[in-house]
Amino acid sequence: PRFLGCASGQRVLGPNPCGEFLSACDLLLVAGSTLGHFHTKMWGLELPATIIHITLDAEMIGKVYPTELGIVADLRTTLERLVEAMESRGIGCSKAFQDEVRALKEESERTLWDFKPNETRTMRAIREVIPRDAICCFDPSAPAYASGRKFPIYHPRTYMLSHGWDSIGYGFPAAIGARAALPHRPVLCLTGDGSFQLNMQEMATAVQHDLPVITIIIR
Repeated sequence: PRFLGCASGQRVLGPNPCGEFLSACDLLLVAGSTLGHFHTKMWGLELPATIIHITLDAEMIGKVYPTELGIVADLRTTLERLVEAMESRGIGCSKAFQDEVRALKEESERTLWDFKPNETRTMRAIREVIPRDAICCFDPSAPAYASGRKFPIYHPRTYMLSHGWDSIGYGFPAAIGARAALPHRPVLCLTGDGSFQLNMQEMATAVQHDLPVITIIIR
């Protein structure tokens, strides 16, 4: 209920109320993310001055954003202890904050439809017809990067997007691999025309090994 979606992406999708909300917070707890430059600063994501960063990669703490407190630890254990401590002190989420989150989600949805109506309509239509546990593989391209705000994900390990400075052409082979690993799960590949041409010969591999993949090419 308090999930706001992707906070970045202003350069692709226009103004993002979630990003503006983050920059205005008094304190930000970053759990598990490396806060790598490619997915944060490069897309214009501004964060508040006070950050607590929990990660196993000590080198990433304070690398892109100044960090008030860095915690190098297992995420699951740390969050479980944190929840226990909060519950023992009666700390919870106020109704006012829940109302604020609800209003932000509605505003973020409106900006998507106003700024990119056709892309948003396409993403939502695809999401409505595929099962919630379908594995979705995205090529590194503008539609894929935008999927963080447009394409809801409901189950862990069902959203595959190459991270960092990876080359295009990742989506289709990744989808074939996912189908080989989990042959009873539907697999979707969302790619661009240029990306697909890099590996379209692998259609022969998919046919040879009976690995059907739903592939959508966006120009």
